[in-house]
Amino acid sequence: MPLIVGNLLTDPAANSFISLADADAYLGAEANAPWSAAAPQAKEAALINASRWLSASLVWCDTALSDADLARVGHVSARLAVEALTVDLWASEAVKDAKRYKAGSVEVEYQDTSRRGGAAGGKRFPWMFPMLRGLLCGTGVQRDVVRR
Repeated sequence: MPLIVGNLLTDPAANSFISLADADAYLGAEANAPWSAAAPQAKEAALINASRWLSASLVWCDTALSDADLARVGHVSARLAVEALTVDLWASEAVKDAKRYKAGSVEVEYQDTSRRGGAAGGKRFPWMFPMLRGLLCGTGVQRDVVRR
């Protein structure tokens, strides 16, 4: 599938926030080995995957992004595309089904793992939030409301 660069938040025809040439230039300056070693088709697929994940998984304050904002989102998409070469961004995050287990004198309590937003394929990407500061209204955290 060829890249159609644009704002995925408003343009239904777009499938990537950044072109392959711009992603190569941005990531090439860092001598990013996994990206440099990937075939062009794999890079394009990773850019599409990362861009679609970003548009669908985060809570955006405004969908009408300026050219400067689109460049920032494109850079985040390029960085996330490197991860998408080896990680399935759409895989479910591992969520523990219980908070506490106890067997005799041994007790294990898990932290809250139900957070969403900057996590994909079981990995967290905290670096993306400073890069997207001002564009996101939240991290996509969703909590269940329980009446007690």
